Amino acid sequence: MRSHIYARAFCRALLEQSGECDAWHTIAAIGERLGIKSDQGFELARECARRSWVERTADSVRLRAEGRRVALQRLSFTRAGR
Repeated sequence: MRSHIYARAFCRALLEQSGECDAWHTIAAIGERLGIKSDQGFELARECARRSWVERTADSVRLRAEGRRVALQRLSFTRAGR
């Protein structure tokens, strides 16, 4: 699984939910926005927190500066070296 791609998508969904403010949102709300199951949302929140992209409580997250930067990056699905 390409967890970093899904983690980036989680950050992007969190940024879209937050707009320009630095608000906390439930992991369930972000998972719902992505159309994924609750357990998948919590798994992605853990991955994002591990990478220091989000601050996380038991059931809520908010973007850190690095997560905002990641969310704004354009994703590329090409292989390296091509």
